[in-house]
Amino acid sequence: MFSEDLKEGEHAEREFAEWAIKEGLKVEKIQGNFAAYDLIVSDETEQIKIEVKLDRKAHYTGNVGIELYKQVNGVDLPSGLSGSEADTFVFNLLNIGMYAIPTKKLRQLADDKKYKAGVWCGDGNRTYMLLFDKEFFLTQCNYLD
Repeated sequence: MFSEDLKEGEHAEREFAEWAIKEGLKVEKIQGNFAAYDLIVSDETEQIKIEVKLDRKAHYTGNVGIELYKQVNGVDLPSGLSGSEADTFVFNLLNIGMYAIPTKKLRQLADDKKYKAGVWCGDGNRTYMLLFDKEFFLTQCNYLD
């Protein structure tokens, strides 16, 4: 399952990279698994660190899931939103589209408890996710057309 998820995640990164290149931006892939961000997008004046996330279920659950941390041997470890050094998160929502949100704004939404629920899931229920109402979440993001 992990290798399948990794392939799908890399596909989502490629889709975003293709979009960015069409917009005239340069894209650099960060090598290695579990990096603090996935890509660097730049123009002549600015570099932006990007974290790309794929959500395969948002179109039928009505939620957007955001990983907050993982539990390993009973210890909460930063991952997803809490472990990222990205400036911006890009969400590739299957059958919906790609949306971008500044990391600072996403963290503020989490801090302000604008999510519907927090749930344990994935990796043997060792991943803690925040579930945001899809319609609300999309109003907080920029659509990448």
